[in-house]
Amino acid sequence: MNKTNMAVGVVLLTLLTPIIALAEGEALGKEPLVQVNKPIFCGDSSSLLKYLTEKYNEVPVVIFNEQNGMESQVVVFANVEKGTASVVENFPNGKGCLLATGHDVMIIPVKKEAKEASDT
Repeated sequence: MNKTNMAVGVVLLTLLTPIIALAEGEALGKEPLVQVNKPIFCGDSSSLLKYLTEKYNEVPVVIFNEQNGMESQVVVFANVEKGTASVVENFPNGKGCLLATGHDVMIIPVKKEAKEASDT
């Protein structure tokens, strides 16, 4: 099992969870999402990258561009051996924000498409 495929699976599950919650909330007639105040730590993107890679030995496993109208890039870092992960949002001005950190990371494998599976 490929570590990259597993990391992509974790990210997809993480990204789909709010969408599923949104759909469930709409189906129940509830406000699906609410804004909350969560402390976020921000600083120089390069320093944050160095901190995560050197102190926690986390490496980028998924990178995507934000689609909420802001020009930012989100990077998911993970150390599969130690089970740690971090999510960072980087902005064009050189700042980066640590959105989440965690432990007991579960890497979920991504299933191959039917065509890919038949090719092997």
